[in-house]
Amino acid sequence: MGRRGAVLLLALAAGAAAARPHGRGTRHLRWRDEAGPTAAEARASLEGLGKSDPAVCALAVDRGWDGWGFSGAMRLQGESAPARFRRGPVKDPAAITALVEGLSAPQPCVRRAAALWLGRSEAPQAQAQLLTAVKGGAPSLREAAAYGLGVHAEDAGRTELLAALGDARPEVAAMAAWALGQSESPANTPALAAALKHADGSVRAAAARALARAEDPAAVQPLIARAKDSDARVREAVADALGSLEDRRAVPMLVDLGADSATEVRLSALQALARLEDTRGVDVARRALQDASAEIRLAAVGLLASVEDPRTLETLASALGDADPEVRATAAQALGKLEDVKAAPALSKAAKDPDPRVRARAVDALGDLEELGKAPTAVLDAAKDADRDVRSTAAEALRAFRDDPAAARVLTTLARDADREVRRAATESLVHLRTPEAMAALRSALGDTDPQVRRAAARGLGRH
Repeated sequence: MGRRGAVLLLALAAGAAAARPHGRGTRHLRWRDEAGPTAAEARASLEGLGKSDPAVCALAVDRGWDGWGFSGAMRLQGESAPARFRRGPVKDPAAITALVEGLSAPQPCVRRAAALWLGRSEAPQAQAQLLTAVKGGAPSLREAAAYGLGVHAEDAGRTELLAALGDARPEVAAMAAWALGQSESPANTPALAAALKHADGSVRAAAARALARAEDPAAVQPLIARAKDSDARVREAVADALGSLEDRRAVPMLVDLGADSATEVRLSALQALARLEDTRGVDVARRALQDASAEIRLAAVGLLASVEDPRTLETLASALGDADPEVRATAAQALGKLEDVKAAPALSKAAKDPDPRVRARAVDALGDLEELGKAPTAVLDAAKDADRDVRSTAAEALRAFRDDPAAARVLTTLARDADREVRRAATESLVHLRTPEAMAALRSALGDTDPQVRRAAARGLGRH
């Protein structure tokens, strides 16, 4: 029963996702007109979810929020086909009643599933039940109802949610803050700004995140005022919100948060500064490259890549010596985007990195430096790399040096590589060359065993 409940929720979720207003046209209208689940199907699903593993239950409800379409055409040997369920929005009054009962289930994810379906329903009875539930009953019922109203994401329940924002139970108040944020209405800014002073940190954090959704400039100063909150969850949410609002008034405070004692706060501050693309973030990034956390150092590289500043090249080049290969690879990629030939020595050295991911990114970055005129030795040498991804990247990078005879010779060799992916990349690059050697290599590639190589060669010969 647990598996059946999860499958039913996922099947209905695929339809629920189609109901969201994202310009899906007739597909959206067709789904809305379909019959929704019956009361028996709704009860069976909630019962099945309640008996399933809590992690499976939570995953199923998460997919219900995101929308997870799946094909029933192919299954593994031994699988049985799930029952056919009605995919439309919940309309049946008896089904709505079953879901309202589910709002009081002992399992949190079952309550959330019931609230999700009710929130996605367009039936007046479903919304009326949520409005009633958020005003009374057990705290768990009020919390679930607030979630359902947030899923509905319209102003119809605004009065009730504003009242719930002052609920004595922090879990209800936090959910009310989240729900108000879903409407993305600047009209909620004063109430959410006031909630930033709530006694409970979870409510303050939820209010901060909700304020970001309306993109209201009036939220900036209240958020800055909470940037020194004693709760790291709040400071993290404030940094995220300030980054989303992209208001430069927040830069000084985000610079301070970049040195916060909590890793998650420093990470959010770096990411927010990257969105703002402000040069004042460069010093923060340079300090962050010394952080013990590889995730922080990676975010620092991202921040440097977002800013135009003369210090960026040197700092990114230093990150090529980081202990973490992902940091080194990302730094190499960022250096290439600068398109500055002064990065060539550092990238050429990185092209010899022990990690093939770093070598590939460095070779790719060297391919961005067309102003070099001639193919760097590091790129030519990469054609002999033991890793096929590095060789394939070298073939693509050499395209930038189409007038260099050395590039043409290496591409001709790569077009005969044992790996078809490398041959494909080399053939695609040879198309851009106009030398007799390139034409000969393309004619030879017409007999390649791989059809994509043959098609690329044919296209190339047709150009010339």
